[in-house]
Formats: sequence, structure tokens, C-alpha cells
Amino acid sequence: MKANIKNNIIVSRKENTSVAALAVAAYFLTFSVDSSVDVSLLVLMAGAVWMQFAGNSRKVKFNSIDALVIGFVIVLLFCALLSESIEKSFILSAAFVPALLLYYLIRHCRGDSDINVVILSLLIQVMGLAALSVYRTTVDDLLPADIVRQIGSHILIVPNDVVLFVLSIPLFLALHETSRNRAISAAVGLSIILIAVAVISLQSRLAVLTGGLSISCYYLSRSRSISAMSILSVLAVIVLIDSFFEFALIQKILSFSDSRLPLWYAAWEMFKEKQFVGFGPHTYGDFSQAYFVFEGFAENIVVDHRHTPWPHSLYLELLAEYGLLGFSAFLAIVAAVSRQLIRRVPKQDDDWQAVNSGLLAAFTGFLFAAFFELTLLRLWVVVFMFALLGFSALMLEQGIPAKDKENSIRKPLKIKNRSRTVSSV
Repeated sequence: MKANIKNNIIVSRKENTSVAALAVAAYFLTFSVDSSVDVSLLVLMAGAVWMQFAGNSRKVKFNSIDALVIGFVIVLLFCALLSESIEKSFILSAAFVPALLLYYLIRHCRGDSDINVVILSLLIQVMGLAALSVYRTTVDDLLPADIVRQIGSHILIVPNDVVLFVLSIPLFLALHETSRNRAISAAVGLSIILIAVAVISLQSRLAVLTGGLSISCYYLSRSRSISAMSILSVLAVIVLIDSFFEFALIQKILSFSDSRLPLWYAAWEMFKEKQFVGFGPHTYGDFSQAYFVFEGFAENIVVDHRHTPWPHSLYLELLAEYGLLGFSAFLAIVAAVSRQLIRRVPKQDDDWQAVNSGLLAAFTGFLFAAFFELTLLRLWVVVFMFALLGFSALMLEQGIPAKDKENSIRKPLKIKNRSRTVSSV
């Protein structure tokens, strides 16, 4: 009976923050810093070593998401070994090193207190980058792509990289609900305003659509309904902010012009050439030119003759570079994570449900943005994806079992002082 209680404890906010959470938080606070030495990676490595030797780690229960993540990494390694350009594939896959360390450390986090610390660090980082974007927009009278270059961060390479900002919003909303701290709530509100201004000033259509989908998904999973007035209010705020930029974003949305279709076509042709393992990680830029077709597209399709190292679609990138093997491994992870997060939404206590809703909304937005832009060449894409996977695996292990009472799983008993939640025995 004592063991049963111990295994079902959900760590309270009064519990000290774990070394794993502190290491992850330190990484998020530093991962946008450009330096000759990768400080953020050293922080992760030091945190992992400290956690093991200081005896601060907890016993992690291996689950299905862990197995699928390991399988995915093995498949990527296999595809890299068979790559048409082995050296390049391995060099440009360096982002998976901090991503895997991040996943490992997140799996050793203890509960909602640790999760709040990690999300708070991401909030500070995103708020800083968004504020810098807004500042550059007001100071420099340049095109969005030039403004991003002026920012000089390896996180923001193109304007659509502000998708990171909007994908983080559901996690910030969960932090607002679970922290019950006025200062944090104020920071969440300020960050959302800065993100909105940054997205509109950099004219990212994808970020607007992704943000709208993610936020809607969060509130739908929380309250099961979103009023028409709420949607109209959000649209009104977007139009109001865009009016200060002479409605540049709205004009871009209404133009319907795009340059992705030729890139997608080349990726599809590459996949048909090597269907099983693809051409190898990060080789699209080297081989896509041979598959480009520059004629026969509709007038609103912009044919860009510049060299493009990724196809602006994560799914087609996986097919072209990793083949059916890598694509299937990715879809297996997507299916497992989606299933677990959706099943657990209505079957957890308030705090865990808020975090679960935030993860579900961010993951949904990630999968949507993956259709039109995301690439494993971006550090933030790989890191954010593995962070979401790590949190999802943590939820699967630590969350209240998503089974009905008829299956003999006892419902949690909440102690009035909220110091901890244990299973009734």
C-alpha cells in the first residue's frame, strides 16, 4: 500500500525544483545566444552529469513514447549512414544532440512545479526575442527578411521562424493557469502582446494561422467551446495592430501568392526516386535542382530560382531525405503522442489538464506549421519538437491514468492544503 501511494504522488509546487528542470530552464534561457562556444549545450551536459552523480534523478518508467523516440533516432541515424552526402548529413544533424539531452532531462522532471519552471524560462526567452523583433521593426525601415537578419539570432533565420513564438503561447496560457501568480500572469499577457506585434510586423501569414489554431485548440480542450465574440475579438486585435503597418499582413494574405509549390514538386520527385531511405538527411538543397520544374504553374505561384536548402514542408522533407522509413517513424510518434494527449484531456486534475491542453495545442500547431514551413535544419524546430515529446512522455508516465473507474483505477484524492495529491487506497 505504501508503494502504491508513492508511485501515484504528483509533486506539489512546494517541492524543490529538480536539477533536470533547472538544466532545461538554463538551456532555454541561453539557446538563442550566438558564441564561439555552445554554452547552452554545455549547460545541458553539465545538468545531465550533475543529476546522475548528485543522486538527484528519479526513476523513469519507460513507456511507448520513449520507445518510438528511440526508434525514430535510430532510423535517422540509419538514413544518415546511407546518405548521398554522409559528412554533410551528420554535420547538419548536430541539433539532435541538444534535443536528445533535452528530452532525457525533461523525462527526469518531477511534476507540475518543474514544468512551470521550464515553461517560465521559455517565456522569458520568447518574450526577449519578440521584444527585439518589435524594436528592430520600429527602428529599421526594412523588409521583414532584412529585419530578421538585423536581429542576428540563429533562432530567427527567416520571418516565418516567429512560428516558434505562437507555438509557445498555449504553454504560456497553461503556465498562467497553474502558477496562480500575478507577476507571471502579467508576463504572459505582455508576451502575447509582443508576439502579436512581432508576427504582424514581420508579416508571417503562417504564424497568424498557426497561432489562431493553437490558441483555439487550447481553449477548446479546456472549455469545449469558443464563443464567436472571442474569435471576433482576436481578429479585431490583429487588424488593429496591422493598421499601424499599413495593413501589410492583410494585403499579403489576400494576395494568395506563394513560392512553395515548385519546392514541393521537387521534393516529391526526389521521394519517387528513392522511396525507402531517401537521399539522406539535409541533402534536399544539393539534389533538388535536378528535379525542379519552372513552368506550368498558375500565375499566383511564384517560381523562385534561388537555392533553397529545404522544401518548406517537414513531411515532404522527411519523404525526400528519409524516405518511407523515416516518414513512418515520424508518423508513429505523431499518432502515439496525439492519442495520449487527447485521451487525457478530460481525465486529469485541473493543473495537469491545463498542461496537457497546452501540450496538445502546441503539438497541433506544430503539425500544422510542418505542412508549410518547418525543417529539421532549424535548431529551434528540432529542440521544440523533442521538448514536446519529452513532456508528452512525462505526462503519460506521471499523469492520472486515462481509464474509467470500472477498470479498478482509483480516482485521486486531493488533500485540502494542496501540498500533494495521492491516490486513495
